[in-house]
Amino acid sequence: MRRTTANSELARLRGYRTRPERDLSVAADLDRLVKDATRRSKAVGGIGRAWDATVPEALRARSAIVTYRAGVLTVRCADAAARFGLDRFLRSGGEAEVARLAPAALKRIKLT
Repeated sequence: MRRTTANSELARLRGYRTRPERDLSVAADLDRLVKDATRRSKAVGGIGRAWDATVPEALRARSAIVTYRAGVLTVRCADAAARFGLDRFLRSGGEAEVARLAPAALKRIKLT
């Protein structure tokens, strides 16, 4: 009886000394990426709708929203003429209109 108790005590102590199995799955990383992508999608999606409602079709067809991060919307232009046209449009009140319609805070629009 004493030997059984000693073995069970030893087994219990070994349980404390061993390190738990490492989680080698990518589930936690994927969950974090999905949450981040969902959050960004909501922000960019709403800003995209504001962009589509405000920017004229001719300029919209020659530009694409790239990212939205920390209040800065980055828009890629097809060429210098499109960039010039968008710049003129945004400076003449377009940027304020997009910011007004956007669900997320929009500090500025960066054209690339």
